[in-house]
Amino acid sequence: MGRRTVLTDSIGKYVGVPATDVQAYPGKTLQWLNDSIRFGKVQVKGYEAILVHMGTNDIGDIVRGRTSPTIQDIIQRLKDLIHLVKTRNSSCKLLLSAIIPRPKDTELSAPLIYGWNFAMANLCDQYKSLAFVPAYKFFVKSHQVVPTYYSTDGLHLNGPGVERLEQCFRQALSPKNLHRDVHWKRRRAMQVEVPISDGPDAASRD
Repeated sequence: MGRRTVLTDSIGKYVGVPATDVQAYPGKTLQWLNDSIRFGKVQVKGYEAILVHMGTNDIGDIVRGRTSPTIQDIIQRLKDLIHLVKTRNSSCKLLLSAIIPRPKDTELSAPLIYGWNFAMANLCDQYKSLAFVPAYKFFVKSHQVVPTYYSTDGLHLNGPGVERLEQCFRQALSPKNLHRDVHWKRRRAMQVEVPISDGPDAASRD
């Protein structure tokens, strides 16, 4: 098994996966990651598999009115990410992880997360060397966000939440899943649900 890495914001900061480098960048966005890969600040060379879990801060910025990208803008940023990684590491398996629920602002963020995840899943379905990781479904039950996975700010994960995300990443990065054929991601792609529970309002970045 070759080297693997996870590129994440603070949501995945404390996740531990065997033989995997976790590169965590709290407060950062997808555009920041693209720029950092482009200018060599974040390295993607030499990895057999790269899992990207980034976008929570993008959603937060949209909710707070700091940015207003269209779904086409988001898709373009995801395409830029794919291009940047693949031009530097053409043989790697690239896994794009769904954004997980944000209980703190779920009424505003839920439709944005759904649109982002749906677009990401469909994009992954177009590339043989990509896979969609349905992290979202690990944090909902019967269409409701599971609040016991979150800290008091309604955004970051507590101990059980970190273990849950770790379980998701371990499954995605296992040799069995990494070597599945293209149909694996098609079956997983539609496993994106819309949360309908409410949560407290707070203002923090990941």
